[in-house]
Amino acid sequence: MGKKLLVHEKVIVRKSTFNDIDRLVGLSKIGFPGMDPFEASHLESHLQIFPEGQYCIEYDKRVIGSCSTMILNFSDYSQEDNFKKITDDGYIRNHNPIGMNLYGVDVVIHPNYRDLKLGSKLYEVRRNLCKSMNLKSIIFGGRIPQYYQYSNQMAVEKYVSEVEKENIYDPTLTFQLNQGFILKGIISNYLPDDAKSLKYAALLEWENPHYSFNTYDIL
Repeated sequence: MGKKLLVHEKVIVRKSTFNDIDRLVGLSKIGFPGMDPFEASHLESHLQIFPEGQYCIEYDKRVIGSCSTMILNFSDYSQEDNFKKITDDGYIRNHNPIGMNLYGVDVVIHPNYRDLKLGSKLYEVRRNLCKSMNLKSIIFGGRIPQYYQYSNQMAVEKYVSEVEKENIYDPTLTFQLNQGFILKGIISNYLPDDAKSLKYAALLEWENPHYSFNTYDIL
């Protein structure tokens, strides 16, 4: 316990910068083994288009966590649209600064530090950003990386329902539900390279309790 407390005292959550790009690329490769990680060009685009929505966690001069976001009107998209369509192939050039929803592009924590529950710090950053920008909600497609172990026993809808009921533990979906996100549906073929989730994702949303309606919301 003492060691964990010491680590947390040295943790810095801050906005990502262009100087972090090489470390963020390396983190993405480690955090998503077997999947196509973000390249430097993706991260450069994120910082150029929406610098306010890019954060990282630094510990002892090492970047051990990060998250990327964008703004959009989710109503402009279909619930079946995949990651590539919604995020403009990961470049977020479709970011809409007057949109209503903060979209979670990715979150990654270095595997060696996942037991420190640092992911909750990034989700707190996202909630604070959503509130400060008066956005209606945070929404994203979340991985379900334990589903491959249950796919022969149940359909994906049954799986996420069992996770929601706390009858099955999924390290990603369980965490996100515990962060106050509500399950809105299932997206098929969300990430074609996500073999553990069998390409599925859970559509999740957190509604901003402090959201104030603006007239441009209906324009």
